[in-house]
Amino acid sequence: MTYTIQPIYMSGYINGQAFYYDLKSTSVGSSLQNVGDLVTAVDGSKTYLHRTYKRVWDLSWEYICYSGGPAYPLATVLKLQELYTSAAYPNTQLVFGMDSQDFLVLVEPNSWQSTLASRSVSLTNVPYYNVSFRLVEE
Repeated sequence: MTYTIQPIYMSGYINGQAFYYDLKSTSVGSSLQNVGDLVTAVDGSKTYLHRTYKRVWDLSWEYICYSGGPAYPLATVLKLQELYTSAAYPNTQLVFGMDSQDFLVLVEPNSWQSTLASRSVSLTNVPYYNVSFRLVEE
């Protein structure tokens, strides 16, 4: 039996401009989030009104450069910041592809984290960074 590993990617429109980006992330964590309302009755009893489940992905990259040339194939901090800040632009639609499925997603606000990988500076004094943020299914 042969298995083909599908690429993990994002595509869509940012500010009306089409894009496709192979994420090449170091790790992808996935979870299901309940969507519903918790209602408290007069007598104090609680009932959960379940609506649906939404998928949540935590993406992270380790030891990446801050920027690269136009043909630079790997993730960079600047490219990831463009994806992260895309939620502020009009005419923006992000599609996250994983496991041969496409999901319409939003970048979760205030989930961006970037740290300098302090022990990872190249011989040419180029610093490397660790970056992570969260995507939520629409």
